[in-house]
Amino acid sequence: MLQGSRDYKGRYWQNWYPLLIPVASSNSTLEEEIYSLAGNDVVSSGSTVLEYSDYHDLETLPLRDFAAGKGPYQADPRIDPFMKTVHSYFYQGTYEIFYLPSTKTPLEYKRLFLASPVMEEAAWKLPDVNDSLLPLILSAGVIVLLCLGSLRFMITGASILAAGLILLQQGHCDVLPVLGVTALLLRLALDGSGRGILRFLLPVVPALAAWFAGLLPDGLLMLFIPVFISFGGSLLLTGKPRVYRRKEKGKRRHTLRGRDHSLFDPVSLYEKKTVKTVVKEGPSFLLIAAASVCLLAVLTGGVVEIALPAPVPAAGWTRGAWDYEGLVQTQDAGELPGAAEYIKHRAYQESFAYGAVYALPVPGSRISYTDYSLEGDRVRETQRSVQDYSESWYASRLELMGKNGAGRLLASEPAPSAVVLRSFETVGISLQVQIVLAVLIFVFVLIHISGLHHTSEYRGIRNSGKFMNRRKQQAA
Repeated sequence: MLQGSRDYKGRYWQNWYPLLIPVASSNSTLEEEIYSLAGNDVVSSGSTVLEYSDYHDLETLPLRDFAAGKGPYQADPRIDPFMKTVHSYFYQGTYEIFYLPSTKTPLEYKRLFLASPVMEEAAWKLPDVNDSLLPLILSAGVIVLLCLGSLRFMITGASILAAGLILLQQGHCDVLPVLGVTALLLRLALDGSGRGILRFLLPVVPALAAWFAGLLPDGLLMLFIPVFISFGGSLLLTGKPRVYRRKEKGKRRHTLRGRDHSLFDPVSLYEKKTVKTVVKEGPSFLLIAAASVCLLAVLTGGVVEIALPAPVPAAGWTRGAWDYEGLVQTQDAGELPGAAEYIKHRAYQESFAYGAVYALPVPGSRISYTDYSLEGDRVRETQRSVQDYSESWYASRLELMGKNGAGRLLASEPAPSAVVLRSFETVGISLQVQIVLAVLIFVFVLIHISGLHHTSEYRGIRNSGKFMNRRKQQAA
């Protein structure tokens, strides 16, 4: 389950992380180093190939050569809007953008780049990395304080620390305060086990609130399942045994011949009574300190906007499905060409010689021309189909889109996307989630200082000291 939760989704593209390199620092040696560290699946201007009509078939041209002025001249009608704007995926301002595959987490890429002497010379930026130390230190402090106050909590605390390390590795430091509040409530439920179902429902609230607010994707939500499983193990392994008393009915008492009469029933000189002593514990300064540190982590983890050194192409929103209707909803909706523009480009280039227009073809439509042939003394007119835009044509062209250049970014999304340029990155916990977490911390402190949080119970048998007249008992 922990391995499955490492399926990281990027902030800009679902399965790709943009890497910004200053154009002045970009060279062939640096590009080769990026490919050697990140693999050959890196999407860049050097790996992008354009296709355009040569009036008989499709000619290929590397995007980098096209940007350098090679290929068709700029006023050539074969150069469509997609070809003119696709370079914006890879060049923004003074930065060149490479897209790294999600085979590694952003933090793993950062470690590789920091260890590379070639990458050290370039002022590279990896916007998907969010490894702020403040929420990490505060959240780890909460777990340590909770474990110091209770050895029973160490099993659950270890699982929470493991989940926090995975979040750190994936760059989701803004989720760490949610783990801290969950740890507080789990400690409350562990100390007051068996004293109310509400204490077992409260620990689920932080994760659900973050999930509903969009802070916690489904893959990260799975991290909380091992935490709750380990909490159940803590209850089973270290829970206090309950005392059950059974009444014995119809049990025959063994007697010794010559010593005990069958009607003889000895009575103790002292009456035995079962008593129960309840000792309430005072508030723990460790738990109060843990709650204070957790509240500080929540308050300092609010939403902030981080300015990017250059605008980054990103999937703005997705609608529909990978079909004609889905493409129609997103065409011309973004700042950069999307999947609909690619289909327009492909249809235009394939049928350019037959007078095609740059538009999204309707499924079932076709391009045809009139063929004239001489049969005897008469001219026969025949309509011949050049291109049939069937459903299979759409499916095959969408498949081709996902094999080259910017189309690979588009194909990784669950539906056609409107591509936008992001100049700021928003990270942190929304105000609504902050309020929910702060209220839960307040509830934790209120229950703790009220004295209801935990009790020590003593069950035993003591003598009442009341003298009983044995002879009268026997006579009766």
